[in-house]
Amino acid sequence: MISRETGPDGTQVRLFPQTGIVGFTTGRDGIVVAHTGDGCRWTLVVRGNTAQLAPASQSCSLPGSTVTLTHWAIASDGMRQASVLAGVAESGARASNFLLNVGELIKQ
Repeated sequence: MISRETGPDGTQVRLFPQTGIVGFTTGRDGIVVAHTGDGCRWTLVVRGNTAQLAPASQSCSLPGSTVTLTHWAIASDGMRQASVLAGVAESGARASNFLLNVGELIKQ
Protein backbone atom coordinates (compact mmCIF):
# COMPACT_ATOMS: atom_id res chain seq x y z
CA MET A 1 0.00 0.00 0.00
CA ILE A 2 1.10 3.54 -0.64
CA SER A 3 0.03 6.33 1.68
CA ARG A 4 -0.24 9.87 0.38
CA GLU A 5 0.26 12.65 2.90
CA THR A 6 -1.35 15.97 2.10
CA GLY A 7 -0.81 19.39 3.59
CA PRO A 8 -3.52 21.61 5.09
CA ASP A 9 -4.15 23.20 1.68
CA GLY A 10 -4.66 19.79 0.05
CA THR A 11 -1.35 19.70 -1.82
CA GLN A 12 0.58 16.46 -1.82
CA VAL A 13 3.47 16.49 0.62
CA ARG A 14 4.87 12.98 0.17
CA LEU A 15 4.16 9.38 -0.74
CA PHE A 16 5.37 6.54 1.40
CA PRO A 17 4.73 2.79 1.53
CA GLN A 18 2.65 1.27 4.29
CA THR A 19 3.46 -2.18 5.53
CA GLY A 20 2.25 -4.34 8.35
CA ILE A 21 -0.10 -7.08 9.32
CA VAL A 22 -3.81 -6.81 9.97
CA GLY A 23 -5.49 -9.66 11.81
CA PHE A 24 -9.24 -10.13 12.04
CA THR A 25 -11.34 -11.75 14.74
CA THR A 26 -15.05 -12.36 14.48
CA GLY A 27 -17.48 -10.98 16.97
CA ARG A 28 -21.22 -11.26 17.37
CA ASP A 29 -23.95 -10.00 15.08
CA GLY A 30 -21.82 -9.54 11.96
CA ILE A 31 -19.01 -7.63 13.68
CA VAL A 32 -15.33 -8.19 12.96
CA VAL A 33 -12.44 -6.55 14.77
CA ALA A 34 -9.30 -5.62 12.84
CA HIS A 35 -6.10 -5.70 14.90
CA THR A 36 -3.27 -3.69 13.37
CA GLY A 37 0.42 -4.11 14.11
CA ASP A 38 0.56 -0.83 16.03
CA GLY A 39 -1.85 -2.22 18.64
CA CYS A 40 -4.99 -0.47 17.38
CA ARG A 41 -8.37 -2.20 17.16
CA TRP A 42 -10.96 -1.21 14.58
CA THR A 43 -14.56 -2.45 14.47
CA LEU A 44 -16.25 -3.25 11.17
CA VAL A 45 -19.73 -4.57 10.37
CA VAL A 46 -20.08 -7.27 7.73
CA ARG A 47 -22.93 -7.38 5.24
CA GLY A 48 -22.65 -9.93 2.46
CA ASN A 49 -19.14 -9.80 0.99
CA THR A 50 -18.37 -6.31 2.36
CA ALA A 51 -17.15 -5.01 5.71
CA GLN A 52 -17.33 -1.33 6.66
CA LEU A 53 -16.00 0.68 9.58
CA ALA A 54 -18.74 0.96 12.23
CA PRO A 55 -19.10 3.40 13.84
CA ALA A 56 -18.04 5.56 10.89
CA SER A 57 -15.25 7.36 12.77
CA GLN A 58 -12.88 5.60 15.18
CA SER A 59 -9.67 6.75 16.87
CA CYS A 60 -6.66 5.01 18.34
CA SER A 61 -4.21 6.74 20.67
CA LEU A 62 -0.58 5.79 20.19
CA PRO A 63 2.51 7.09 22.00
CA GLY A 64 2.90 10.63 20.65
CA SER A 65 0.11 10.45 18.09
CA THR A 66 -3.53 9.64 17.36
CA VAL A 67 -4.91 7.91 14.29
CA THR A 68 -8.54 8.45 13.31
CA LEU A 69 -10.14 6.34 10.61
CA THR A 70 -13.10 7.97 8.89
CA HIS A 71 -13.66 5.25 6.28
CA TRP A 72 -12.66 1.64 5.80
CA ALA A 73 -14.39 -0.66 3.34
CA ILE A 74 -13.27 -4.19 2.49
CA ALA A 75 -14.85 -6.35 -0.21
CA SER A 76 -13.98 -9.92 -1.16
CA ASP A 77 -15.08 -12.63 -3.53
CA GLY A 78 -13.54 -15.32 -1.33
CA MET A 79 -10.25 -15.35 -3.22
CA ARG A 80 -9.39 -11.68 -3.77
CA GLN A 81 -9.84 -8.67 -1.51
CA ALA A 82 -10.00 -4.96 -2.20
CA SER A 83 -9.75 -2.36 0.55
CA VAL A 84 -9.98 1.43 0.86
CA LEU A 85 -9.39 3.37 4.06
CA ALA A 86 -9.09 7.04 4.90
CA GLY A 87 -8.34 9.04 7.98
CA VAL A 88 -6.13 11.49 9.81
CA ALA A 89 -2.87 10.90 11.65
CA GLU A 90 -2.17 13.57 14.27
CA SER A 91 1.19 14.10 15.92
CA GLY A 92 1.49 17.17 18.11
CA ALA A 93 0.13 20.16 16.17
CA ARG A 94 0.55 18.40 12.81
CA ALA A 95 -2.32 16.52 11.17
CA SER A 96 -1.90 14.47 8.02
CA ASN A 97 -4.85 13.20 5.98
CA PHE A 98 -4.30 9.83 4.37
CA LEU A 99 -5.99 7.60 1.83
CA LEU A 100 -4.92 3.98 1.40
CA ASN A 101 -6.09 1.73 -1.39
CA VAL A 102 -5.30 -1.94 -1.80
CA GLY A 103 -6.46 -2.99 -5.22
CA GLU A 104 -6.16 -6.71 -4.73
CA LEU A 105 -4.90 -9.16 -2.16
CA ILE A 106 -4.97 -12.77 -3.30
CA LYS A 107 -5.63 -15.72 -0.99
CA GLN A 108 -2.90 -18.32 -1.38
